[in-house]
Amino acid sequence: MIGAAILFSAVMAFGFRIWPRLRQPEFGVDSWYYLNYARAARKGPFRPVELPQYLLDDPEQVYPPLFPRALALLPKGLRERFHWVISPLIDGLHAALLSGAVAAGTGSWLGAALAGGLFATSPVGVAQSTDLNVRPAANLLFTIFMWGLLIFWLQPGWIGGGIALGAGIAIFWTHKMTTQQMTAMLLGLAGLTGSPLWIGLGVGIFAGAWAVHPAGFRKLMRGHREIVAFWRTHRPFLNAHPLYDSPLYRDPAKKRELAGVQGIRSARWSRFLAVGHLIVIAGLLAGMMTGRLPQSGIHPDTGAGADQPFFLAWSGLVFLTAAATQWIPGCRWFGEGFKYLRYGLFPWFLLLGTWAGTAAQTAGNFLPAWICLGLAAAQTAVSLQAIRGQKWNRMAVVDPEIRLIFEKIQERPEKRWLCLPVTRSEALAHFTDKAVLWGAHGTGWDRLAPFFPVFRKPVEDFLRTYRINGLLLDRRYAAIEDLRLPAGTVERLFQSGPHEAWRVL
Repeated sequence: MIGAAILFSAVMAFGFRIWPRLRQPEFGVDSWYYLNYARAARKGPFRPVELPQYLLDDPEQVYPPLFPRALALLPKGLRERFHWVISPLIDGLHAALLSGAVAAGTGSWLGAALAGGLFATSPVGVAQSTDLNVRPAANLLFTIFMWGLLIFWLQPGWIGGGIALGAGIAIFWTHKMTTQQMTAMLLGLAGLTGSPLWIGLGVGIFAGAWAVHPAGFRKLMRGHREIVAFWRTHRPFLNAHPLYDSPLYRDPAKKRELAGVQGIRSARWSRFLAVGHLIVIAGLLAGMMTGRLPQSGIHPDTGAGADQPFFLAWSGLVFLTAAATQWIPGCRWFGEGFKYLRYGLFPWFLLLGTWAGTAAQTAGNFLPAWICLGLAAAQTAVSLQAIRGQKWNRMAVVDPEIRLIFEKIQERPEKRWLCLPVTRSEALAHFTDKAVLWGAHGTGWDRLAPFFPVFRKPVEDFLRTYRINGLLLDRRYAAIEDLRLPAGTVERLFQSGPHEAWRVL
């Protein structure tokens, strides 16, 4: 039964994430950048990766290279055709590891299945794992890092420290936000325990990352400083419309019409459940922390829950990081707070699965299991709403209409393009190999600032400065007349559905 519970967890996590891609496999924004990077990296495993098609990036990419270089190891045909399977597979493995950990600690198939089911249905995980991106892989590395810290917590020594050190170095070379959460975790554990060992481990991780590639380390740190400085200035414009929120082109009335394009169709009940399920999780964990939740502590006979203090510390520090980056002004530059919640999925559901499995197995108390089932049902409702919303997110879907546009653009002589929405730049660069007015992949944030998140210069300035000779517009997002270009600046080439290609004269 335990094996079946672990398999159930893996299949359910994989299934939830793969389902929306079965009908729309070509979906995403970051996906196309990773595929472009992997394509260039295959030219030489130790050569710098250059992507000159991104006009606002430095040609040599300054982006954590571990994930896209790992993609480059896959056969090109397999990678290009089935890239949308990778993130669900990684999360399926993650769910299996979680379920196996609960089974090993409790011997309960019920607890293992509930933990895996909660992980599988969590909207925090589902929303960020249905297309090719680095977050599922980085989250798995973070869990491995935390298991190293758990061993180090229970018995300081080389085994736990070595696992944490290796995983921490890999995290640095994989994902910036995960590196930030790792740093916050080590600082938090140092504060909770009063031990300098956690700080020493952090110093060792960064020293090890530097030793791997000193020049690359310095470039990544420079890029890290640039992105934090950028969002320190531009955080109020996060998720802004580049035209309708621009001081030059502002039009609030038109921005309200964008819901169908951006996929924002969240019902009130869905928002209520999205917030409510997090409150329930936090409340249950608080009950464990204070000892007020029946049968949630360390069981005297089985020993289940012996590592509970560490997982509670892990859970609490993730909540604190998310809250700080969401609401504290000086911390909001480090990313959107809700995106940090994914680093808490493993400990949350391990604790809840352990609680439900132990209570049922040792005391015949199935109330915790029913609570977990209710929580999973609420999560499922929110996740399904998020999945349905992706259907309407025309900023990320590459459908037959836009593919037809790409095919025609590929045959055109125009080599340098501006796209609105700007997220289309990634797909256009991938499918046509044309240059695009876009960047935001590592360094060059100073060049991005006049263009993104809102236009701070007239559009014709960008056309002239970067010698743009093509425009790709989605009329549902921005029409050519909204750009207020001088007469005779452009002529329309072709149209497919709401998508229009224009030549700059």
